[in-house]
Amino acid sequence: MLALTVLIAVFIVLVWTAVLLLSLPLWGAIVPTVLLVFIIVAAYLFQRHQASKAARDIERELGVQADAQLQNVRPDQQEEIQAMQAEFSKALQSLKSSKLARARQGKDALSVLPWYMIIGPPGSGKSTALRNSGIQFPYLSSRGGGVKGVGGTRNCEWWLTNEGVILDTAGRYTTEDDDREEWLSFLDMLKRNRPRKPVNGLVVAVSVGDLIGIDEEQSVQLAQTIRERVDEVMERLKMIVPVYVMFTKCDLLAGFVDIFGDLPKTERGQIWGFTVRPEDARDAIGETFAARFDELAEVVEQRCIVRIGAERHPETRERIFRFPQQFEGLRSNLIEFTQALFAENVYADTPVMRGVYFTSGTQEGSPIDRVMNAMADAFGIRRTTTPDGGRPAVEARSYFLRDMFAEVVFPDQNLAMMSSAEVLRQKRIQLGYAGGCLAVALLILLFPTMSFVKNRRFIQTTMVMAQALKLQEAGATGAGPMVDAMLPMRQQIDKLLEWEQEGPPAGMRLGLYRGDELIAPLGAFYGATVRRVLIDPVLTSDLKEMKTWVEAQRQGDETPTGREYARYFDRLKLHLLLSGPRTAREPELGDGVRSWLVKSLTERWGRKPGFTDSAHRTTQMSNHVDSFVKLLAQDSTNLAFTRNDKVVRDVRVILDRLPFSTLALEQLIADVGREGYDITISSVLGSTTQHIKGDGRVRGAFTRKGWETVVSAKLEHPLQGADIWVLDKDTNATNELELERQERILRSAYYEQYILEWKAFLSSLRVQPPTNTTEALALLEDLTRGEPPPLARLFKAVDYNVSLGAEEIDTSAVEDGVLKKLKGKLGAGATAVEKGVRFASEKVAGGEDSEVEYFTEQSVKPSFKGLTDFGAPPKRAKGPDAPPPESIPLDLYQEQLQFLRDAQRAAMESQDESAAMMARVQTARVSVQSLIKAQEVGWRPRIEALLWPPIEAISELTLKEAGGKASDQWCSEVATAFNQKLAGHYPFNRNGQDSAVADVGDFFRPESGTLWGFYSGVLKSHVEQSGSRFKFVTRAGRAGGSLYYGSVLTFLSRSREISESLFAPRDAEPGVKFTFHIRPSPKLASIRFTVDGQTVDYNNGPEEWHQFEWPGKGGKSVGASIRVRNNRGQPETVEQEGEWGLFRLLEEGTARVEGGARVFSVTWALPSSETEVVIDFKPSRSASPFFGVTAGRNAKLMQPFRMPGVQPPRVIAKGGSGCSG
Repeated sequence: MLALTVLIAVFIVLVWTAVLLLSLPLWGAIVPTVLLVFIIVAAYLFQRHQASKAARDIERELGVQADAQLQNVRPDQQEEIQAMQAEFSKALQSLKSSKLARARQGKDALSVLPWYMIIGPPGSGKSTALRNSGIQFPYLSSRGGGVKGVGGTRNCEWWLTNEGVILDTAGRYTTEDDDREEWLSFLDMLKRNRPRKPVNGLVVAVSVGDLIGIDEEQSVQLAQTIRERVDEVMERLKMIVPVYVMFTKCDLLAGFVDIFGDLPKTERGQIWGFTVRPEDARDAIGETFAARFDELAEVVEQRCIVRIGAERHPETRERIFRFPQQFEGLRSNLIEFTQALFAENVYADTPVMRGVYFTSGTQEGSPIDRVMNAMADAFGIRRTTTPDGGRPAVEARSYFLRDMFAEVVFPDQNLAMMSSAEVLRQKRIQLGYAGGCLAVALLILLFPTMSFVKNRRFIQTTMVMAQALKLQEAGATGAGPMVDAMLPMRQQIDKLLEWEQEGPPAGMRLGLYRGDELIAPLGAFYGATVRRVLIDPVLTSDLKEMKTWVEAQRQGDETPTGREYARYFDRLKLHLLLSGPRTAREPELGDGVRSWLVKSLTERWGRKPGFTDSAHRTTQMSNHVDSFVKLLAQDSTNLAFTRNDKVVRDVRVILDRLPFSTLALEQLIADVGREGYDITISSVLGSTTQHIKGDGRVRGAFTRKGWETVVSAKLEHPLQGADIWVLDKDTNATNELELERQERILRSAYYEQYILEWKAFLSSLRVQPPTNTTEALALLEDLTRGEPPPLARLFKAVDYNVSLGAEEIDTSAVEDGVLKKLKGKLGAGATAVEKGVRFASEKVAGGEDSEVEYFTEQSVKPSFKGLTDFGAPPKRAKGPDAPPPESIPLDLYQEQLQFLRDAQRAAMESQDESAAMMARVQTARVSVQSLIKAQEVGWRPRIEALLWPPIEAISELTLKEAGGKASDQWCSEVATAFNQKLAGHYPFNRNGQDSAVADVGDFFRPESGTLWGFYSGVLKSHVEQSGSRFKFVTRAGRAGGSLYYGSVLTFLSRSREISESLFAPRDAEPGVKFTFHIRPSPKLASIRFTVDGQTVDYNNGPEEWHQFEWPGKGGKSVGASIRVRNNRGQPETVEQEGEWGLFRLLEEGTARVEGGARVFSVTWALPSSETEVVIDFKPSRSASPFFGVTAGRNAKLMQPFRMPGVQPPRVIAKGGSGCSG
């Protein structure tokens, strides 16, 4: 504690010296001084507290041990134990109330007084030595000795002195292990509650009588036994204690009393022995003891000579004479004993021999004459003892005890030290404490040092920042980079202002902060920079612009438009607020004005290059302007611009040409616009709805939120809050009636513009049409998603925003008044505000105030009644029994969209659903057209613009999709089949190979053939047969001709004729039945006509009609031939093979058709016979493969198969792909 106090005092002196020499603030010394003094006081109080606690804990734990002892003894011994406890408590109380204890805080005596233990074998005279030592004991037991201990010390006696506590252990503790555990527990308690010095010293008491008559080995054994106890105490307490070896009962040496008996009491209390200096305690114990013992023996001999000369009794003189020899006889045993007691132990600490002392507490027992006994042993005679009567009776006295305790033992209370292991541990702890103290000291110095360094660095950083800003401004090419460059400076100023209000950081305080001194010069520098970079370009541009505008207005002498009014009013207002000198009418640069200035300048810069694409830079620029306006309010002298009074006057003259109500309305619109209340289609429908587009915007002043939060209150007295001071006017000077009239005109203009704004917004909306079926499905899903869906949300938003009045009004009445006037003005070209203001102004100027119907909030909703009735949801009735809301027309439209959506999904998943999709589209078109036509005439075009585009686009895509699919199917089913099997073959090509009759039949078979099956399944919904021709029909709002090419109709007509020619009604296979007769020929003897095995011979007999059919059914050879024999008997043949042999044979001849008749004749020339064969044919049906359905005069054989358009067209659908190959 003392060392800590000295260290702290030195440190305080150093701190004060440094503060005074370096002229630092006194806080740098006062704070550490107060803190360190507090540490000292706290340490002292803590030490006192710990001492009191330790004393209490010792008493408490001894009491606990005593209670445990009481419970374990026999009942007949409990009363004795209780008496011992009472006596022990009384002794402690006596110690705590003693004078010396009171000086040391008596209640803490057990913790602050030194403790000593006396150990030794039984009968060593420990108690006698203490009792007769001359020490003051505040309390003695009823026996006149020490107080019997309790608990772990019940085998000890407590000798409570004013100088310390002496614990006299029982002699058997030295040689026996009884109650060992309780004893060790007691030692642990001492270590715990007296951690610094549990015991201050050990006194080893050994009776000289125990060392007389024993050999050296026995002496060593006795020393080792005592050493074990000493080591036990030291190891348990982790202490190295000074050991005082006290040889008691020296009076048992014959001649002791005789040689020292004449000493007075004061001299008997002196020390007879030697004390070893602590630094010599580790020297060779045996040598040290021998040397000191020899010194004692020499003193004894000198004393012997003196006493012999003074003593007259012969026997006494004899004993005196032999005493040096008696004393010298102990030498060897004492040396061995001492060496063994203090022998070095490499495994444990060695006790420190502090001294060896020879004492006698009283004179009891017979002295032992070692010299005479030795002689008796040498001559072989029996030993004799000196009887008590052998010496004169003397008074019992103590020898050489008092000073040993008073001058050596008690003053040595601080010699006890910790064991080496404990020293090492404590050293570590001390090092930790020292490090902690050093850290605290450094920490105390660190704060002022850090504060100084941080403040200096802050100032240097600020200076560097200012220099860098100057350099960057000099080389800057635009305002954009400077906005970024000024950011650190603004942040620095903001930081200084914040610290001025709330205080600087803790690390910059301690009286060293100088930031407040930087605010003024730094603010001036920063403000001047912002003024040059951001403000001056705007004001310079404004002045130039206002001058130009004034000149233009003077030349034209025109009234400025509303937008011009607002534009140059703001320019003038900005110039006035940022320039000086200021007038009394101009407002202070408070929060509202500063906000306007910041927004105005930010908007101006935000439209310039370098800002439009950088939201971050625009934000920073806004912060710079805000800081400048704050600085301007504080220092207008240096930062304000010089006002151009001439431009101000000229602009005010021009602005005075319009009523101030125009300005007020434009200003009102602009003010609300800054609140962010604007409505766009994305704000109404959200980002998820992608197909309803619109670039229109409803300005915030014309939204219900803007009306409720800002406009409605301002419209009560709209001119009172206007910036009329800009025109150097005062509303208080205006006539009250005129002011009221102007306000009424302004309100009417506002509500008229409100209506026009929303109608313009609705007119800008459009539905983005899809370009394919995937987009069509996405459109339908988008328009039907959510509850309510997008269109319903749109109509609901419109209804909400146009419902301004608290009361419903009669629409019919409004139609006759305000609404009719509004509808008549929608086509005008002037701006909305101009129209409203001028309309009202003209009415008033014409003296029609009583007849003017001004627009009010009640005028707004009726203007949109046709729209809101169509799509705005009706109000729900409240209550559990309330009926559900009525259906609205928009619900029907949404239902059709849902039907289309489901049909479109099904059609995209399966081609089989295409027809169902087509039917659904047709139904939707009819329903939606009817729905639109049923709406109010005025709103019908706008409703149609929103509702019809999705239906029309999906109709278009459905037809296109159907055409595309039909085209692909046509190619794969019809065109490919024809081109592969029929095209280029006979009968379509006279010179081609025969096509199989079966293939022709499969292709042209009515109803089920390839062609007509495709027609029934695909084309029939768009192409229908009308008589002998085909024509397009209208489906899904589109005529078939807009989907398919006309070549389809031609092909179908040609194909129909072929099918009718080849197939008789109800016949599944192609064929034709015909009759014929052969005309006679004079040059021919016989004619044979054969068709597919059917044969007729004609020998120029009567002409008969014969019936054949094609193709033949006999299964015989196919083909046709004419075989003749002339009159000379020569044969000649005309023959054609194959399934189409008949037709090829006919084409080999010359056919001639009778006009309008079904009969035709074919003539074959026979060159060899120089004649010809003529056969007349008559088909069973009018439609035949020979000439088609009708055989005209100019008909040609095989005409159905060779007419133009017989080949399938490569492309049938518009937008479809052509057939390959």
